[in-house]
Amino acid sequence: MGTACIPDLLPVLFIIPKLASSANRSSVSDRKDRERGHLFWFLSRFGVDMPSCSRCEKRKLRCVADARRGNRCAECVKDRQIHCDVFGVPVPEVERMVREEEELRQKVEKASRELGEAASRFTRLQQQQDKLREEHRLRLEAGNTRLREMAAQDHAEGLDLFPDDPFIEPGDEPWGDLAFLAQLGVDLGSIDRTTREAVGPQNS
Repeated sequence: MGTACIPDLLPVLFIIPKLASSANRSSVSDRKDRERGHLFWFLSRFGVDMPSCSRCEKRKLRCVADARRGNRCAECVKDRQIHCDVFGVPVPEVERMVREEEELRQKVEKASRELGEAASRFTRLQQQQDKLREEHRLRLEAGNTRLREMAAQDHAEGLDLFPDDPFIEPGDEPWGDLAFLAQLGVDLGSIDRTTREAVGPQNS
Protein backbone atom coordinates (compact mmCIF):
# COMPACT_ATOMS: atom_id res chain seq x y z
CA MET A 1 0.00 0.00 0.00
CA GLY A 2 2.82 2.35 0.99
CA THR A 3 4.76 1.61 -2.19
CA ALA A 4 1.75 2.37 -4.36
CA CYS A 5 1.49 5.87 -2.86
CA ILE A 6 5.08 6.91 -3.61
CA PRO A 7 4.40 8.08 -7.22
CA ASP A 8 1.59 10.23 -5.94
CA LEU A 9 3.96 11.86 -3.46
CA LEU A 10 6.76 12.64 -5.96
CA PRO A 11 5.33 15.99 -7.17
CA VAL A 12 4.93 17.04 -3.57
CA LEU A 13 8.52 16.08 -2.78
CA PHE A 14 9.75 18.31 -5.63
CA ILE A 15 7.50 21.22 -4.75
CA ILE A 16 8.39 21.37 -1.06
CA PRO A 17 12.08 22.40 -1.59
CA LYS A 18 11.00 25.09 -4.05
CA LEU A 19 8.51 26.45 -1.58
CA ALA A 20 11.12 26.40 1.13
CA SER A 21 13.63 28.20 -1.09
CA SER A 22 11.05 30.82 -2.05
CA ALA A 23 10.16 31.26 1.60
CA ASN A 24 13.82 31.70 2.49
CA ARG A 25 14.29 34.35 -0.19
CA SER A 26 11.19 36.14 0.97
CA SER A 27 12.44 35.97 4.55
CA VAL A 28 15.83 37.41 3.58
CA SER A 29 14.20 40.19 1.56
CA ASP A 30 11.89 41.04 4.44
CA ARG A 31 14.80 41.10 6.88
CA LYS A 32 16.80 43.45 4.62
CA ASP A 33 13.81 45.74 4.22
CA ARG A 34 13.42 45.90 8.02
CA GLU A 35 17.13 46.63 8.48
CA ARG A 36 17.01 49.35 5.82
CA GLY A 37 13.93 50.87 7.47
CA HIS A 38 15.57 50.85 10.89
CA LEU A 39 18.75 52.43 9.51
CA PHE A 40 16.81 55.13 7.68
CA TRP A 41 14.87 55.93 10.87
CA PHE A 42 18.07 56.11 12.93
CA LEU A 43 19.87 58.35 10.44
CA SER A 44 16.86 60.61 10.02
CA ARG A 45 16.53 61.02 13.80
CA PHE A 46 20.12 61.03 15.01
CA GLY A 47 22.10 61.71 11.85
CA VAL A 48 24.22 64.81 11.36
CA ASP A 49 23.53 67.29 8.59
CA MET A 50 26.27 66.84 6.04
CA PRO A 51 27.36 68.62 2.89
CA SER A 52 25.00 67.07 0.39
CA CYS A 53 26.07 64.01 -1.49
CA SER A 54 25.80 64.17 -5.28
CA ARG A 55 22.36 62.60 -5.32
CA CYS A 56 20.86 64.77 -2.55
CA GLU A 57 22.39 67.89 -4.07
CA LYS A 58 20.85 67.07 -7.45
CA ARG A 59 17.43 66.41 -5.90
CA LYS A 60 17.65 69.33 -3.44
CA LEU A 61 17.21 67.03 -0.42
CA ARG A 62 18.45 67.29 3.17
CA CYS A 63 21.46 65.03 3.54
CA VAL A 64 22.04 63.45 6.97
CA ALA A 65 24.42 60.65 7.85
CA ASP A 66 26.33 59.01 10.66
CA ALA A 67 29.73 57.50 9.99
CA ARG A 68 29.21 55.03 12.85
CA ARG A 69 26.28 53.47 10.97
CA GLY A 70 27.69 53.23 7.48
CA ASN A 71 28.96 55.35 4.62
CA ARG A 72 25.57 56.26 3.12
CA CYS A 73 23.18 59.07 3.89
CA ALA A 74 19.56 58.48 4.91
CA GLU A 75 18.12 59.19 1.45
CA CYS A 76 20.51 56.81 -0.29
CA VAL A 77 19.68 54.13 2.28
CA LYS A 78 15.96 54.63 1.77
CA ASP A 79 16.24 54.47 -2.04
CA ARG A 80 18.56 51.45 -1.98
CA GLN A 81 21.46 53.35 -3.53
CA ILE A 82 24.69 51.37 -3.28
CA HIS A 83 27.06 54.29 -3.88
CA CYS A 84 26.87 57.45 -1.81
CA ASP A 85 29.64 60.05 -1.66
CA VAL A 86 28.46 61.86 1.44
CA PHE A 87 31.81 61.04 3.11
CA GLY A 88 33.77 61.49 -0.07
CA VAL A 89 34.35 59.06 -2.88
CA PRO A 90 35.51 55.64 -1.61
CA VAL A 91 38.95 54.48 -2.66
CA PRO A 92 37.63 51.59 -4.82
CA GLU A 93 35.38 54.05 -6.62
CA VAL A 94 38.31 56.41 -7.22
CA GLU A 95 40.36 53.52 -8.59
CA ARG A 96 37.52 52.58 -10.90
CA MET A 97 37.26 56.17 -12.14
CA VAL A 98 41.00 56.27 -12.78
CA ARG A 99 40.81 53.03 -14.76
CA GLU A 100 37.92 54.34 -16.84
CA GLU A 101 39.76 57.57 -17.62
CA GLU A 102 42.94 55.68 -18.52
CA GLU A 103 41.07 53.34 -20.85
CA LEU A 104 39.37 56.27 -22.55
CA ARG A 105 42.68 58.16 -22.82
CA GLN A 106 44.27 55.19 -24.56
CA LYS A 107 41.34 54.97 -26.99
CA VAL A 108 41.63 58.68 -27.75
CA GLU A 109 45.36 58.36 -28.38
CA LYS A 110 44.79 55.37 -30.66
CA ALA A 111 42.07 57.21 -32.60
CA SER A 112 44.30 60.28 -32.91
CA ARG A 113 47.18 58.14 -34.15
CA GLU A 114 44.95 56.39 -36.69
CA LEU A 115 43.54 59.74 -37.80
CA GLY A 116 47.06 61.10 -38.34
CA GLU A 117 48.04 58.04 -40.35
CA ALA A 118 44.87 58.33 -42.44
CA ALA A 119 45.54 62.04 -43.06
CA SER A 120 49.13 61.28 -44.12
CA ARG A 121 47.94 58.51 -46.43
CA PHE A 122 45.29 60.83 -47.93
CA THR A 123 47.90 63.53 -48.58
CA ARG A 124 50.27 61.00 -50.13
CA LEU A 125 47.58 59.58 -52.42
CA GLN A 126 46.46 63.05 -53.42
CA GLN A 127 50.03 63.97 -54.37
CA GLN A 128 50.35 60.78 -56.40
CA GLN A 129 47.09 61.58 -58.17
CA ASP A 130 48.24 65.12 -59.03
CA LYS A 131 51.59 63.82 -60.28
CA LEU A 132 49.93 61.18 -62.45
CA ARG A 133 47.53 63.72 -63.95
CA GLU A 134 50.44 66.03 -64.78
CA GLU A 135 52.36 63.19 -66.42
CA HIS A 136 49.32 62.28 -68.52
CA ARG A 137 48.78 65.92 -69.51
CA LEU A 138 52.40 66.29 -70.61
CA ARG A 139 52.24 63.06 -72.60
CA LEU A 140 49.06 64.16 -74.36
CA GLU A 141 50.53 67.58 -75.13
CA ALA A 142 53.71 65.98 -76.47
CA GLY A 143 51.64 63.64 -78.65
CA ASN A 144 49.57 66.52 -80.03
CA THR A 145 52.73 68.52 -80.73
CA ARG A 146 54.24 65.57 -82.57
CA LEU A 147 51.10 65.16 -84.67
CA ARG A 148 51.14 68.86 -85.58
CA GLU A 149 54.81 68.63 -86.53
CA MET A 150 54.15 65.58 -88.70
CA ALA A 151 51.22 67.32 -90.39
CA ALA A 152 53.32 70.39 -91.07
CA GLN A 153 56.12 68.23 -92.47
CA ASP A 154 53.71 66.31 -94.72
CA HIS A 155 52.26 69.58 -95.97
CA ALA A 156 55.72 70.94 -96.75
CA GLU A 157 56.56 67.78 -98.69
CA GLY A 158 53.32 67.97 -100.69
CA LEU A 159 51.76 64.97 -99.01
CA ASP A 160 48.79 66.88 -97.71
CA LEU A 161 46.52 65.01 -100.11
CA PHE A 162 43.19 65.75 -98.46
CA PRO A 163 43.48 69.14 -96.75
CA ASP A 164 39.78 69.87 -97.06
CA ASP A 165 38.51 66.38 -96.21
CA PRO A 166 40.20 65.09 -93.07
CA PHE A 167 37.47 62.50 -92.49
CA ILE A 168 37.26 59.63 -95.00
CA GLU A 169 34.17 57.50 -95.09
CA PRO A 170 34.66 53.70 -94.90
CA GLY A 171 35.09 52.23 -98.42
CA ASP A 172 36.40 55.55 -99.88
CA GLU A 173 40.00 54.99 -98.83
CA PRO A 174 42.37 56.34 -101.58
CA TRP A 175 44.61 53.29 -101.31
CA GLY A 176 41.83 51.31 -102.98
CA ASP A 177 42.34 53.37 -106.20
CA LEU A 178 45.08 51.88 -108.45
CA ALA A 179 45.68 55.20 -110.22
CA PHE A 180 46.25 56.80 -106.86
CA LEU A 181 48.71 54.06 -105.93
CA ALA A 182 50.48 54.51 -109.25
CA GLN A 183 50.88 58.24 -108.53
CA LEU A 184 52.50 57.35 -105.27
CA GLY A 185 54.97 55.10 -107.14
CA VAL A 186 53.63 51.87 -105.76
CA ASP A 187 54.88 48.75 -107.62
CA LEU A 188 51.90 47.40 -109.50
CA GLY A 189 53.74 44.42 -111.05
CA SER A 190 51.64 41.96 -109.18
CA ILE A 191 48.38 43.55 -110.30
CA ASP A 192 46.39 42.10 -113.21
CA ARG A 193 47.58 43.33 -116.68
CA THR A 194 44.17 44.57 -117.66
CA THR A 195 44.01 46.66 -114.54
CA ARG A 196 47.51 48.05 -115.20
CA GLU A 197 46.60 49.04 -118.75
CA ALA A 198 43.54 50.86 -117.45
CA VAL A 199 45.73 52.69 -115.01
CA GLY A 200 48.29 53.70 -117.65
CA PRO A 201 52.10 53.48 -117.80
CA GLN A 202 53.95 54.17 -114.60
CA ASN A 203 56.39 56.99 -114.31
CA SER A 204 59.92 55.66 -114.46
